[in-house]
Amino acid sequence: MSRRNGGDGWESKPPWNLMALTDSTGRLSDELKRRHPEIQWEQIRGFRNVATHAYDRIQLKQVEHIVANDLAEIGRAIDRELGPRDRGAERER
Repeated sequence: MSRRNGGDGWESKPPWNLMALTDSTGRLSDELKRRHPEIQWEQIRGFRNVATHAYDRIQLKQVEHIVANDLAEIGRAIDRELGPRDRGAERER
């Protein structure tokens, strides 16, 4: 990982990682989205639009909130669809 400004570069990565995630959700079927009404698909799409077209307006506090609170729900939905995985093993690849 690159170290910029004395940090680990974390500040620059989550918005782009979230943009990739939110962009990918646009390719999910309506059927899959209906199976997971607990996920706020419209808000995900809204974040994607801001991240893509108005990235200068993204506030790090909003990104921190999404990472801390909302990604867990998406992770649980992935586990329900694909089955639980050993994420530690995936990170080592």
